[in-house]
Amino acid sequence: MEQLLYGVAVLACPVGMGLLMWFMARGQRKSPVDTGDQQVGQLRAEVEQRGRSQCGPARDPELDRQIAELRTEVRRLRTEETEV
Repeated sequence: MEQLLYGVAVLACPVGMGLLMWFMARGQRKSPVDTGDQQVGQLRAEVEQRGRSQCGPARDPELDRQIAELRTEVRRLRTEETEV
């Protein structure tokens, strides 16, 4: 009888630890997935917003004209530089 009690005590510790680990893992599975999905959604919205603000249709035509003029001037200066 005494050996049976020792056997139960020896088995109770690892079985109890395994059950505790299983319950803890089950509880953590739900929250990181939800948090991850929320973070992905937030990052996608941020990327979309930044994409719209940087290259959206609301660009200034005057600014585009000035940029084109500057690019032309840079090309002209580079060709003059290589000729010299």
